[in-house]
Amino acid sequence: MRYWRNILTAIVAVAIVAMTSGCSSSDPDKDKSVRTVLVYMIATNTLGSSGFDKLDLAEMDSYVKENGLSECKLVVYHASYDGDPQLFSIEREGGNVVHKVLATYADSRYSTNPERMREVIDDVRELAPSYEYGLVLWGHGTGWALSLKDKSALRSFGPDYGKYMPVDELVSALPDDMFEFIYADICYFGSVEIAYQLRNKTNQFVGSASSYPASGMPYDENLAYLLGFNARVQMAAISTFLHYEGMTGENRSITISLVDCTKLEALADVCKRINALGTEVTPDGIQQYVLPSDGFNIYFDFAQYYRAKAAGNEALLAEFDKALNEAVVYKGATDRIFDRITIDQEHFSGLSTYILGTASEANEAYYATLDWYKNVCQQ
Repeated sequence: MRYWRNILTAIVAVAIVAMTSGCSSSDPDKDKSVRTVLVYMIATNTLGSSGFDKLDLAEMDSYVKENGLSECKLVVYHASYDGDPQLFSIEREGGNVVHKVLATYADSRYSTNPERMREVIDDVRELAPSYEYGLVLWGHGTGWALSLKDKSALRSFGPDYGKYMPVDELVSALPDDMFEFIYADICYFGSVEIAYQLRNKTNQFVGSASSYPASGMPYDENLAYLLGFNARVQMAAISTFLHYEGMTGENRSITISLVDCTKLEALADVCKRINALGTEVTPDGIQQYVLPSDGFNIYFDFAQYYRAKAAGNEALLAEFDKALNEAVVYKGATDRIFDRITIDQEHFSGLSTYILGTASEANEAYYATLDWYKNVCQQ
């Protein structure tokens, strides 16, 4: 797997650096870190106006001050209310934490524009070179759907001053095979459709099937797993679950899963054959994940739906369960989501899916452009 090749390369590189007292200035790899983690933070929205970006940056600062970064780098693209977007690294110098500005961008181009995201990623490659990269998406999200409320507005990831980035544009902005992991620290991104759309962009994908706490992942706890010499993405997902599972009341709210994207083609193949059975399944009784206040219900439990479609075909059900268990490496959910949705643990597969005919005409048309529909649902 590419992951282990990268790790082996990094081990050799670090060993060489350790054994030599100095590198020639012509050595192209002398400034490479083991891993660079990019947090793509869009805070020109209600998250930023409420100060959640500052809280998460403070958590990052706290971790770096306490632990340092060893052979890794933490880089943040921060679109805030306070000025033009900046790309900066968070570093420890002596006993202090500093934000070293790597690049500043004119805010005439939205952070949800694929060209801006490509520009930032190119800058990260040049200014924070590494043997391996990880990406955290920070902001609001509506999953693959263009909108949960307004049937015409383009939504998915963002917004930057009201402008969202649809999932196809997000995927188009990401280089193939660059990111070892993508952690979606946003609402509704834990769907089989999004994971499948990202299958050529990353090996490991973390997302939430439901609405997500505004405070997001606990960065001061999770960075230990994402920035260690060997990234432990599953531990980061578990850490996020335990962080919220230990709370009380409405704050005790989280769904999260880790998907091995290298296993998704096998899962898609089984689902395509299940769809070919032609079994009609209504959404009645299928676990749903959209909060009533967020609009109409269009995200349903993936496994519960496909098991219903394959009911009675024991061979296909066995194949489906095997492929699902290999693809969904970890899943966790509290019993309630913001005290407004009850999660039936028996029917929580870690991923949502869409049931054709349950969304607006605009969303249905957009769904037909996604890879999951074209490769799995379309007969």
